[in-house]
Amino acid sequence: MEDIVIIKNKFTLIRGLKTSISCESINQRRYVSKISFIIIITLIFGGENRKAYGQIQLDNNKKQKIAEAGNGREQVSENEISNFFTVDNNTYKVLGKDDNTVIFWKHENIGDSESIIINNEVRNNEINFKVKYIYEKAFSSINGNIKNIVIGNEVIGFCDLYGNTIKALYGAFKDKQKIETINFENGNFMFGPNYFQNCASIQAVEVPKSMNIMEGYCFDQCYSLKHIDLSEITKFNGQNCFSNCFGLEYIGKLNNEVTELPDRTFTGCSNLKIDSLNNITKLGNECFKSCKLLNEKIVTDVEEIGSQCFVGCLFGEIYLRKAKKIGYNAFARIWNRYKKRAHLKRCAPIKKVRQHNQKLN
Repeated sequence: MEDIVIIKNKFTLIRGLKTSISCESINQRRYVSKISFIIIITLIFGGENRKAYGQIQLDNNKKQKIAEAGNGREQVSENEISNFFTVDNNTYKVLGKDDNTVIFWKHENIGDSESIIINNEVRNNEINFKVKYIYEKAFSSINGNIKNIVIGNEVIGFCDLYGNTIKALYGAFKDKQKIETINFENGNFMFGPNYFQNCASIQAVEVPKSMNIMEGYCFDQCYSLKHIDLSEITKFNGQNCFSNCFGLEYIGKLNNEVTELPDRTFTGCSNLKIDSLNNITKLGNECFKSCKLLNEKIVTDVEEIGSQCFVGCLFGEIYLRKAKKIGYNAFARIWNRYKKRAHLKRCAPIKKVRQHNQKLN
């Protein structure tokens, strides 16, 4: 009995296996023919599969190296792998080979180190590189051991994958609840929206000298924050800048250029002490809600007071010398210009309310 097997695929036409097999029955012949066919298929396609599988492994290894260098992000191309190097658990990406500048890419979470130190220069392969930027997602994967971050005074700020400057980065340190201190030695950093949101352990931050705008939710839920000097801030650009900073006690003297505080700027700051609002004439809704230690004189020259602005504030006497608009329940016991009676909701012990030298209760 002679069996001729013909197998076709994209690349080959194989004719093989001419055998003479003597079998006593037709069923046995058919069985042997099937076995022969299976053996041929295994030899041909099994080899190709092994080759393909090896190629897949090789490709995966390359992708893994790219992913590791790129902090787990596929934007980094295969050709860029050589642009990365690691020194003292910090990974850097070469930005300019002509001027030897690099980007701080990420920190390798190795050991029990509690600090990340980004120096102005780093040395690799006998070459000194200048650290120019910090990659925008550099701190997205740091572990719970990190408590302190120090950034050199020559590091300009954050950038994207290609080294383009990001002036006010969103959420740079968001949800890093174990970080206690961040030292910006360079005065050119700008805090973007949600910059330190939910950094529950951070206690003090020095505002960069060139920064004059405070974005929304920047320090929202920073429960341990106690001290920050806002004297250089000329505008609060968004709500909830310091909402629920229960431990906040000191913010310095507010800048004379600040004329308005948005909604819930300091809501929940129960330990905050403020004696003067300077030139601020407009306060948003719930702006100082539950701030129990405020000086009652801060409302004297305010023209617009938002709804529930001072709910929970323990004022004994308030003088509204310039008030033109007062929102509903602006104080714990509120005088409303349209109702001319004090609401008892929240029951703060206000004994006297005056507006434009007129006694209202």
